Amino acid sequence: MTEQEIKYALNHRVRFKNPHNHVDAPYILSGATIRMGDKGFYYQAELTDIRNPKSLVICRLDEIEREAQSCGV
Repeated sequence: MTEQEIKYALNHRVRFKNPHNHVDAPYILSGATIRMGDKGFYYQAELTDIRNPKSLVICRLDEIEREAQSCGV
């Protein structure tokens, strides 16, 4: 997901895919954070679990993709 797509996907369903941890599930994109690291700026996505709203996942933007039906695409 690109930085521009974050604006359109906020508070909508996204698909979180992390093959290393065997995760492929829908979440709600509840926020994004920009941080400064040794290699420059990077974004992190904050995802809310659909089945448990008190559970959050912080991940890289390249681990999520928009779900077309939920974002008007």
